[in-house]
Amino acid sequence: MDNMINILSGRENDAEVICKFLNEDLIVKAIKIMNEKTLPNQFLIFHDEPIPSNQRNLTDIRTRMGVLLEYELAKAIIEIINDNLGVDIYLSYVIAHKFPDLAFRCKDGIIGLRLEVKAIQTIAEEKSANFDTILKDIRKGSDFVVVLLWEWQDHPSELCRYPKIDSAFVMNAYHLAQMRDCYWLNNPPSNPGNGRQGFDLCFGINCRQGNYNQEEGNYGKMMRIFDKSYQKYLPKEVLECLTLKYYYKFCNETNKLGIKRIAITIAKAFGENINILSENLPVIILIKNGYESFLLVGHEKMPEKVYVKKLMKDYDIYYALIMNKKYDWRVHDNDWNCISRGNKPQQALKWIRENRKN
Repeated sequence: MDNMINILSGRENDAEVICKFLNEDLIVKAIKIMNEKTLPNQFLIFHDEPIPSNQRNLTDIRTRMGVLLEYELAKAIIEIINDNLGVDIYLSYVIAHKFPDLAFRCKDGIIGLRLEVKAIQTIAEEKSANFDTILKDIRKGSDFVVVLLWEWQDHPSELCRYPKIDSAFVMNAYHLAQMRDCYWLNNPPSNPGNGRQGFDLCFGINCRQGNYNQEEGNYGKMMRIFDKSYQKYLPKEVLECLTLKYYYKFCNETNKLGIKRIAITIAKAFGENINILSENLPVIILIKNGYESFLLVGHEKMPEKVYVKKLMKDYDIYYALIMNKKYDWRVHDNDWNCISRGNKPQQALKWIRENRKN
């Protein structure tokens, strides 16, 4: 109990201790409350309430879900605090804000840890959660980013669906911002002219052919904050921190869940006899429909020809659909002729339905 008070009140000086506690204790308990009590009862969507399929309305729904999941996470944390700490500390919503969303306060009003909450639907084609807070606005060692990965799933006892949190990752906001800035500053536009890419007091600044403009919105996209090939430019403190490890794990888990779910949806359009050969990356699914067989392989990058052709030979498959994390896809025969291609899962579904033998 004393350890929790020290951490949430901001009196713990070791940011790594805080990060580990949030990832392995507090947020785990909060997600359990959400998945077992709140979401299956208060977030139901019945079968006569279809989710819009057009991108604009889908984005609106995901934005609203992000806000609602943030509130429910806060309520779950408050429940944990009330059960363990009583009135010594409480969690408040930050009303006038861009960053953060939530803040712990002691009974004397002093602010402790602060949390920024991001929610990402795993099958979204553009996972657009953004972390663009400038480094100077982040309190080092006491500001953290919480990322929730969620997806709709069938209710265990009712004819409806509800959102379930698959995973949650907590990262030190200061370290995450250093990773983001390291990668972004080392990737300027190809034609900056005499200018430089950098920051002003409020946001990132691009420069093209000597002309400056506010960064257009790609700076801080959670799935593109950092790349492993730039590790050599990171400060030692960041290179050795938990946040770097959690970030890689977050990206891997997000890509894996998204590719797997899209791949299963496509596979079911071909036939019900589905054999998932690998649930990790690369995701590999063998589908049979009568005498027909079909292979589906998904990875972060487009699966390579040699690898896929070996699988096709091993399982005696004539057609294979390959897909990357952006859901770009191609269908190849066993001579590696490209039969069809596209950049959206709906296009792949259409091709499957039009070309399978019933």
